[in-house]
Amino acid sequence: ALVDNIWTRFNKYKLDNSDKCKTFVCRLSKPKESSGRKENISSEKLRITSKHPAIDCEAKIKITWLMATNIVRIER
Repeated sequence: ALVDNIWTRFNKYKLDNSDKCKTFVCRLSKPKESSGRKENISSEKLRITSKHPAIDCEAKIKITWLMATNIVRIER
């Protein structure tokens, strides 16, 4: 079983021969840095936020269920 707090499903599809395939990517990946604070907003309306840097996590797992042979194949 996959650890749910690290992996998130990227896509899934079913092949013509009823095999199933799911791709999971690293949940920690973040393409761009958080935006900064907007100007001219009163302090009562500001939310408490923290700025997070962009993280380039390229981990990906592909899981294929081969229905005819009852085999599960996991690829990185």
